[in-house]
Amino acid sequence: MPVRNRPQKLKKIRFSKLKNLENLEISFDDKQITGIFGTNGSGKSTVLHALACLYQPVADSTRKNFKFPNFFIPTTLDLWNGSRFTVEYEIISGDAMVLDIKEYKKNSDRWRPRYQTRPRREVFYIGIDSCVPDMEIESRTSRIPLIREAYDDTDLAEKIKEKLSFIMHRNYGDFINYWNERKSYKGLIYGGVQYPSLYMGAGEQRIIKFLETIYTVPDYSLILIDELDLTLHTEALLRLMCVLNDECQVKKIQIVFTSHREELLDCNFINIRHLVNDISGKTSICLERTTPDCIKRLTGRCPKPLEIMVEDNLAEALVRKILRTHNLEQSCRVSQFGSKENSYLVGAGLLLRGETLDNTLIVLDGDVDVTEEEKRTKINRVITGTDANSQQRREKLLSKIKQFHLPENVKPEKFITDALKTLNDADHSLIPHIKVVGPVQDHHDLLNTPITNSGMPEQIALAEIANLMEHQPCWTDYVIEINDWIVAKKAELGI
Repeated sequence: MPVRNRPQKLKKIRFSKLKNLENLEISFDDKQITGIFGTNGSGKSTVLHALACLYQPVADSTRKNFKFPNFFIPTTLDLWNGSRFTVEYEIISGDAMVLDIKEYKKNSDRWRPRYQTRPRREVFYIGIDSCVPDMEIESRTSRIPLIREAYDDTDLAEKIKEKLSFIMHRNYGDFINYWNERKSYKGLIYGGVQYPSLYMGAGEQRIIKFLETIYTVPDYSLILIDELDLTLHTEALLRLMCVLNDECQVKKIQIVFTSHREELLDCNFINIRHLVNDISGKTSICLERTTPDCIKRLTGRCPKPLEIMVEDNLAEALVRKILRTHNLEQSCRVSQFGSKENSYLVGAGLLLRGETLDNTLIVLDGDVDVTEEEKRTKINRVITGTDANSQQRREKLLSKIKQFHLPENVKPEKFITDALKTLNDADHSLIPHIKVVGPVQDHHDLLNTPITNSGMPEQIALAEIANLMEHQPCWTDYVIEINDWIVAKKAELGI
């Protein structure tokens, strides 16, 4: 009888303490693939190692049963005592969805719960050791005898050959096996020449490993890949991700991988989770839906005297208009942090890394988290602790967050288009396009649609919208918090 996983999904993991991970929550919800990003030492691999030990194999499986000592090696230092984290699972039973929460901890000699009481699921771990090519493992200088034979699953062999050809942008021939009395090797026909893995580089071999795994695991399996991008050039990496995602959708497989490659941030089918550690090495913040701007800022200093962080392209255009008014655009770095949740996380991350944020402003769109109480609630979630330093950081972050002033329950795009509809069509070529847009399901389309229909590049169109808004009666009150901060900083710094 074949191995079968129960229909299930890993939803969330919360680390109270595990190595340098403290008070950290990571969600795997929404998409089938989750990428864990962060600097060296931020705990990316630790997350994977914990996930590998959550389950026991299904009853008829011959797969390796990963246990905590496989990854968290016991020593006389007792580094793992006091470790504790909880995991949220979703299990589908018939038409019902059952949520379960299980705690894992180590307070003495054993990790709890006992392995035989853990939920059943097939887990496959692909570590960094898979990056070492066969040619470097084989140390023999004498001739290696190889016997060629057909791959035992012809349909799978054809699929691997097809997908490998797509990923590597090459025309491979048959996918085959080679073996001798010591071990077996994968191989291909390439350019009419037999091409066993002994001749392959690490990139080709690792892609074959990924493909064999994704196409042979049972439905609802969990695949963990450490440093997925190692040995792969960017184009091959992005094509590989598309192939993996297609199969994840079909078989409801979850993949969690670690990476440093920024190009993956643009893959909209990946949950992006970026770990941020403070100057002491503790990791307690996980950025979701992050942007390259976030990562670059969290790993480097601002090169300009002033810094303003915003949510999106529209907010950036409006802020740049205010800066131009005061002749400060060249003195201020404007970056996008993405979702509003990231505003708190990025600010907290920078404070934990030892920055003062004296000349930094974080700007919210003004349609959510309007009151101080709402902002404090969000800040308390990302900066924990009752000590004086934690309280000082919370107050500092609160002082760094300003917002555009909007009428209650009005989105920025609605506010702006309502203001611009009062203008004459002759005032700007965008105005007629704005006026004809009817009701929309997504409020962003109130501006996206007229910009698209106008044929103007988005950046130019948003700059023009900011220019038009500057002359509207509502402008002064709309931007007052941001404008006042800029004026004060210009005087303070003498720029």
